[in-house]
Amino acid sequence: MPKGMRGISPVIATVIILAVTLAIAIAVVGWVMGLFRSSTKMANVELLGDNYLYASCTVNNATSDVLIVHVRNTGTTTAHIYRLEIVGVGANSTLYYSTSPPPSNVTNIFSSWSSTSTGVALAPGKDTYIAVSIPDSGGKVVPGTSYTIQVYVKESGTPIATTITAEECPS
Repeated sequence: MPKGMRGISPVIATVIILAVTLAIAIAVVGWVMGLFRSSTKMANVELLGDNYLYASCTVNNATSDVLIVHVRNTGTTTAHIYRLEIVGVGANSTLYYSTSPPPSNVTNIFSSWSSTSTGVALAPGKDTYIAVSIPDSGGKVVPGTSYTIQVYVKESGTPIATTITAEECPS
């Protein structure tokens, strides 16, 4: 070693090595946590605009209110929709579903669409129409009146809600 050149003290060298090691460790932890967060799967169900609420339709020889919702799963895992509700009126967990829009005679839904009482599985990126008939209990659904509807998704802690205006049942 040339005369007059001195190295840094061992204490300062140790502090520098520890600081560099700590900075690298923080960067690696941040990268790994970001990697895990981006691969987390979730279901995200959205209500699309063409939803219908019909008052006093004849379904299976009985008067029922008919609720039809159009939903899409924009999440990364399958969503399970298990119940539709008209707040203050009633709910039903026997769901009828189809990827086709509802027919002009909505009472045909209950004989032509698939049905389930365990929920509709909605794959990521897919959309479907879901319908329920809620027995008419004294004309609670009145055409021209707005109602809050709720869609219950197993993977979500709270129901998805929107407001819809009731219409006369198309013949």
